[in-house]
Amino acid sequence: MKKTRSALVLTCALLALGTAACGDRKTKTVETTETVANRESQQAEETKEAAETKLETPEQLPVSLVVRNSGRELVNLEPNGMGLEEKHYSFPDWAEIPTVSEGASEGLHKAVQAYEESQLAALKQFAATHRDNQEQDVRDQYAGDVTICRSDSNFFSFVRGVNSFTTDAEGYNYDSRTGEALTLSQVVKDMNQLQAAVNEVLKENNQSALSAITKEALEKDAIVWALGNEGLDLFIAQSDGNYVDYQRIVISYERYPDLFADGVKLRPAEYAAQLMTTYAAQLMTTAKSYIDGKVIQVTAPETEGGSFTVTVDDKQFTVEKPEMAVGLISLLYVKTASGTYLYPEFQGDYSDASYLLPVDLQSGKASKLPEDRELGMGFDLQNAVNPDALALSVRSDTLSTLYTLLSGKNRQRRGTGSNR
Repeated sequence: MKKTRSALVLTCALLALGTAACGDRKTKTVETTETVANRESQQAEETKEAAETKLETPEQLPVSLVVRNSGRELVNLEPNGMGLEEKHYSFPDWAEIPTVSEGASEGLHKAVQAYEESQLAALKQFAATHRDNQEQDVRDQYAGDVTICRSDSNFFSFVRGVNSFTTDAEGYNYDSRTGEALTLSQVVKDMNQLQAAVNEVLKENNQSALSAITKEALEKDAIVWALGNEGLDLFIAQSDGNYVDYQRIVISYERYPDLFADGVKLRPAEYAAQLMTTYAAQLMTTAKSYIDGKVIQVTAPETEGGSFTVTVDDKQFTVEKPEMAVGLISLLYVKTASGTYLYPEFQGDYSDASYLLPVDLQSGKASKLPEDRELGMGFDLQNAVNPDALALSVRSDTLSTLYTLLSGKNRQRRGTGSNR
């Protein structure tokens, strides 16, 4: 009888344990299902966010510039050549405002609108502060010049004031899809690696003295920067106590691929890039660029006329300079569906003259253009490979870079009503 009672107790205990175990299994099954459902939901959301965040090969983003001024006039009496003096009017306070095409995102339109509003307010304040100043020293002019560095459906970047000779320069970088402003840490993976790359580039260009200045600016998050099509554009401020000059260096995407976030390196199928060049006696004479899987080198003596060399990887071309051309002052790389082209611009024989030569990088042949065709006047890149249709005074862009302001002559001509 005791044995039976013990067996009964054992059976009940086993049943109880079995029931509890079943309950546990049932509970665990429900929890596991809920966990799986939550995980799948989270993964779906992350996949959606990743798809939204992932940058695809971009399309070109057309951009144009309009000029706004404060309304402040300067009136000077100047001789008219006939023994009389005439009034000459100038408008010293102006700002260039980028405008994007209708196809740009709503967020980018809002960002550009906000930039315009901020510039108009700054112009108004600047004019009020300098109302009684009748001088036209460049240090007393508003830093309103704009250079577009990159404009595509992923990124829109430009710099303001790097040609103003003042400390009031700034870079503006946006996510073209949202209009959100970008920080340098969002496009560069490692700031220490960036500094190392900067030091290397400066050393190669005999400008190691700028390393300390750049390091301090990077540490203080005070560097003027923009995304370009060759790489990251850094503008290093140098001052002689009176004027500020900005030295542009480029940290190439191709040369330092691990430094940048993946999407930053994507470029449109057709684009243009202002290549980095090296100064020598204020005229750029050499250039070495890593772009589009190529290493491009240009060597141009400062002597009048003669020839210059273009080397693409292991292939070298010798190209004749225009008869009166002197030193190299700017360089543009253009990639189109029909091929790749290089546009060296040479200083002319007087202050306002320059010569632009389109060089076909496949054949090494150059086309001739009339004088005074300078990149700084605005560059219609849609016609970049058609010398006969080249229109350098049209401020519009179809190849993801607008126009360059490189030479002193462009800076001197700005700010007067007759020239604007």
